[in-house]
Amino acid sequence: MTDNFLSTTPKGLIPFLKATVGIAPVIIWGSPGIGKTASVQDNVKVIFAAGAADRGVKVPKDANVELYEIRPNDYDILDFCGLPYNDNGIQRRAVPDIWPGAGSDAKVYGVLFFDEFAQAGREKQTIIQRAFDEGRIGDYVLPGHPKSDPACERGLVFIVLASNRQSDRANSHGVGSQTGTRLIHVTLEPDTSDWIDWANAHDIDPTVVAFIRQQPEYLHKLDPKQVTGATPRGWAILS
Repeated sequence: MTDNFLSTTPKGLIPFLKATVGIAPVIIWGSPGIGKTASVQDNVKVIFAAGAADRGVKVPKDANVELYEIRPNDYDILDFCGLPYNDNGIQRRAVPDIWPGAGSDAKVYGVLFFDEFAQAGREKQTIIQRAFDEGRIGDYVLPGHPKSDPACERGLVFIVLASNRQSDRANSHGVGSQTGTRLIHVTLEPDTSDWIDWANAHDIDPTVVAFIRQQPEYLHKLDPKQVTGATPRGWAILS
């Protein structure tokens, strides 16, 4: 499914996101445990800053840039659309508090991160897709979306997604073409040199680092037909 997508290593992922997130939502594909989530979590401010610059938006220096992380399977469909309620005979929907800035008049800035996106059913993906296209889901407006909030009156929030592939046998449903053609795709591949640099900067036990330096083929040795195997995440847990 993603064999023909541009691929990059962890070090190359952040420059890729910085160059593209201001253009359209980006989805990061890759095997379990190789650092898709951690890469976004650790670099949300630099990703946001690059996107804001690309859009030509001046963000206040004291703005609090946040990561708004959502795993779609943690929620029901109504959690995205909003719970219906009766307003003098008119059915409306309450705005869910999972969305950035919901229920607040203050401007919000950051990255809305849909992790494990393709593990969600297609019906949830279709609802979330409206955030890509229109910057709206029900009565909610995504801050800074070019269509729904072009003047950034609500702030500025970019969209990044991550998911395993169907070939990874990680309960991924994939995405339909109607969703996939709205996204920028990149595949993340593990890289021993990148991981060792990351490990040295994150206090990973030297014994673990030395083993991977000597046996680099074991950094990521995961058979999709098995339920476990060696991954960068696993080595960090071992440490």
